[in-house]
Amino acid sequence: MSAEREDRRRYIRVKDRILMEIKLLDEETVMGLIHGYESGEDVPWREVSPANMIKNVTLPLKRIQERDEALATMLEVIDGKLNLILKALYKEKLDYPNKSVLVDLSAAGVAFRTSTPMEVGQYVQLDIGLLPENHFFRTFGKVVRQQELPDGGYEIGIEFIWMLADDKDKLIEHVFQRQVQQLRMMRQRREEEEEF
Repeated sequence: MSAEREDRRRYIRVKDRILMEIKLLDEETVMGLIHGYESGEDVPWREVSPANMIKNVTLPLKRIQERDEALATMLEVIDGKLNLILKALYKEKLDYPNKSVLVDLSAAGVAFRTSTPMEVGQYVQLDIGLLPENHFFRTFGKVVRQQELPDGGYEIGIEFIWMLADDKDKLIEHVFQRQVQQLRMMRQRREEEEEF
């Protein structure tokens, strides 16, 4: 893939609801954490991620569905139940975000509303959970925009400055899937309105 195309993919954004927690850090701390991750001395998550245990079985299920639709349906139900059990078992043990936030999301950054101002230039650690995939990851960013809103809150824009390549790929895939889903819903709504 060309660098130009990859750069364009980073900036496609969607409105989405994700799990997110933010921790304010100074630049030295962020750079030290990034160095630890990149050198292999540390890992972004200290615990086993349920996302690593709860593998996405969509592609294998599609292959099975081509041969036996009833079996694929049954396996999908069983997989869903097992995922719920695993999430319940690990929910208390893992330190993952559980606060749902409405955001504008892209692979380049995130924007959201908050009642708390953040200074432009502030470094942050973001723990993010993508739904419904339950893919959790840690990234670091820098506040690039703070805009006071008429209702008294703030819109904050954060540019990602570091993310694992696998997490970036999953984030890009998530953004594309959400975009396709939103476009389908808009088209369906238009078609329904045209019928009446």
